[in-house]
Amino acid sequence: MLLYFAGLVREKVQVRELRKRGEMKKSLPLCAALLVLSGFSRAQQIPPTQEAPKKAQENCVDLSSLEKKMEALDSPLKDWPELAHCREANAKVAPPAKDEERVVFLGDSITAGWQSPQFGGFFPGKPYIDRGIGGQTTPQMLLRSRPEVIALQPRVVVILAGTNDIAGNTGPMTLEETEGNLASMAELAHAHGIRVVLSSVTPVSDMIGADGKKMVQTEKRPPEKITRVERVDQKICRRTRERVPRLLYGDGGRQRLPQG
Repeated sequence: MLLYFAGLVREKVQVRELRKRGEMKKSLPLCAALLVLSGFSRAQQIPPTQEAPKKAQENCVDLSSLEKKMEALDSPLKDWPELAHCREANAKVAPPAKDEERVVFLGDSITAGWQSPQFGGFFPGKPYIDRGIGGQTTPQMLLRSRPEVIALQPRVVVILAGTNDIAGNTGPMTLEETEGNLASMAELAHAHGIRVVLSSVTPVSDMIGADGKKMVQTEKRPPEKITRVERVDQKICRRTRERVPRLLYGDGGRQRLPQG
């Protein structure tokens, strides 16, 4: 009897446990559904904060700033050598007179400043044409050689270039690339009977600007690199002198500007 009674009790306990498990399994999906619905309902009830519009506004400001930057970057790519910079002025230049000692100065901002009164206003009244554009490198000047040197028919072209190659204004450049561009400019000029003067790259120094801040020029333009470009100029002159008839150089093969 006792064994029979114990067996009945054990069976009842097992049945209760099975019922509990079954109810829990049934209730789990229901609980999950209720949690999802309650979360959705709560999200609808929470009033929108002001953070979202602020972020959207900030993003719009960033977008406008980025668009301006993209336009500034895109503009130089449309006219990388800046041929439009002097196009109108070039169109106004008449052919040289019979005995005119015309000279074109091709270069960067250093050359561009020569005609400015605040920097001296050099060569007033002379038939000298300034074709300096600030920040330019030798590959840009090479592309300008035909419309701004050859087309203007000067007797002499004075080329001052290389410092912005060293600074990497249009990207990293090797000394060989700078040499190739300078040589090509000289060869183009010689092919059209134009004498060439290659100017030494001007030295730089660290200085204090007008705003009181230190301007460290020697980091972007190390003196030793400037010296290398000067040696390249000398090398091109020696090499070109061997190829071009002496009459293009004047007396004794020396480069000289016209008198006066």
